[in-house]
Amino acid sequence: MSRDRFGFDLSAEEEFLFGKKPTRRRKKSKKNSKSTKKKFSLTLPTKRLITKEVGKCENCREKKDLEVHHIKKVSDGGTHTLSNLIVLCHNCHKNKAHRGSLSATEQRKKIKQRSKKLQEGIKVILNKAKQRQNKTQTTKKKTTRKKTTKRKPKSPFKIELPDAKYPKF
Repeated sequence: MSRDRFGFDLSAEEEFLFGKKPTRRRKKSKKNSKSTKKKFSLTLPTKRLITKEVGKCENCREKKDLEVHHIKKVSDGGTHTLSNLIVLCHNCHKNKAHRGSLSATEQRKKIKQRSKKLQEGIKVILNKAKQRQNKTQTTKKKTTRKKTTKRKPKSPFKIELPDAKYPKF
């Protein structure tokens, strides 16, 4: 089937009437099973460890209600790397980062001001989280099957009655 100039599907008869040749579709190549591997994602415990490591908002130095913020959204192609994550308090995260008064370039400057020790601490947390997720993806639960033995079906003509209930004649 092909489409006419308005985008509607044409049947074989319509193609014959309108004089259009049927177009061949390309076959979609199957992707390797290795490429279907699940991507790394930040879990809530990992976010908590990162906020605990940093300890304060990297914008206003507030120590309460800390949240991990992605400078470039994951849905827009951002990653869970050290250079894309910043710890902000709830107010800075909500009012400044998402509403635009704290730009991405300002956030990246704040990240560059981190100490080497803090950067290494966050790297360790992220690497351990990646390793944990890789382990859970690669290890599969082994199911053990019970070995079933085939039993011979009992004959419907041979009826066995227990001796205790019925007296013998």
